[in-house]
Amino acid sequence: MSFLVETKNSVKPEGTWPYDMEAVYSCSYQKGTLRKDDRAVLTVTGLDGVSIQKVCIWVKSNKQSGAGKYIVTANKEQIAQGTISHRDLTGDGSTFVSWDLYSGECADVDELSVIIDGTENSLYIEQYEITWSTAAPHSVTLMNGYAEYTVMTERSGGSGIVLPSLPDTAEWRFMGWSEKEIRATTQTPTILAAYSKYFPREDTYLWALYKQHWSQEPVYMTEPVSGVYLYVNRYLQTALSGVPEKGIMQPAALDPGDEDQHYEITFASPDTAYIRHAATNTPIGYEGTQLAVKASPWQVYHDGEETLFYTTVNQKTYVLWLNIPDRSGDNYHAGLLDAPLGTSPVALQSVPEQGSEPLYSCHPENPQGISPVYTSEQSYSIPLGSYELRITNGQKQLIIR
Repeated sequence: MSFLVETKNSVKPEGTWPYDMEAVYSCSYQKGTLRKDDRAVLTVTGLDGVSIQKVCIWVKSNKQSGAGKYIVTANKEQIAQGTISHRDLTGDGSTFVSWDLYSGECADVDELSVIIDGTENSLYIEQYEITWSTAAPHSVTLMNGYAEYTVMTERSGGSGIVLPSLPDTAEWRFMGWSEKEIRATTQTPTILAAYSKYFPREDTYLWALYKQHWSQEPVYMTEPVSGVYLYVNRYLQTALSGVPEKGIMQPAALDPGDEDQHYEITFASPDTAYIRHAATNTPIGYEGTQLAVKASPWQVYHDGEETLFYTTVNQKTYVLWLNIPDRSGDNYHAGLLDAPLGTSPVALQSVPEQGSEPLYSCHPENPQGISPVYTSEQSYSIPLGSYELRITNGQKQLIIR
């Protein structure tokens, strides 16, 4: 892939690049011209873990002068540095020549930056060239308890896999996937949501993660009453989470105990409401058809247990929807969707009363998180909050986990 310098703040990408690639360029003087103490920076993001083989620029200098120094970084770590001088450039200064900044094999690159500082008037940069390749595809073994659920392999290196969803059990609710095998914990672990895209760096394992059901059943708002709620899709078991960024928000696996999913809903009338993120007191609103940190009046569609927030733009109805696919169809976000009002799975779910801490585990087959461990002696490990009780042949030991 190459980047032709067009202005002091833009480049034109050409060639072939990863799907999510974005390039940002700036020059402190003009276009690609560097005098002494001027700087040009090209930063390429969204490279999806490719391998970089070569980075070069097409550059020329004045006939009798012109020099600079450069630094190349991958994932913010320096991989090359050096100098450029008119004495080392071939030609008479009237034509651009190729100058290698990096040559080698740098794997798993998501972000690449090229910084060039002028040290002597003047250098002129025409374009940047990056030679790259995708890594070998990796496989992910998905474990459900002690059993292997399936093995998923990338179509090509860096393309990722879409994580599946598993059904709930009688006592445990499926939350997503974990990079660590968790016996039992009351601390909320890092959860990789179902239907999200996962990018393995090597052949690896993921474990299905469950949360223990408590006796309290979900309660959905049936009459417009101000309070703290979760905005949920009851069929997909997802919930709105966090605050707006770049016009969208992110859905998450429904977790009533996750404060990031709690929103204060204030009804100005049965048909109008305001939304605030309860944990941060951040208003949730809209600018046109994009979500925004703004105290906007939401219109309310309500029917029984169904509650849907929406706004009207140019006589079109845009609903606050939790699962909008991106262009590739592999990832989902929450945002405003051009859609008619009507029956939907979206509802306001009441925040449950505080009770016992929830239990998370990758082994729901073990009752109440008690994990049998078979060695030369039979022992049991029983999680107790941040402690663990180990019993071996009747001998008890309490340790901090």
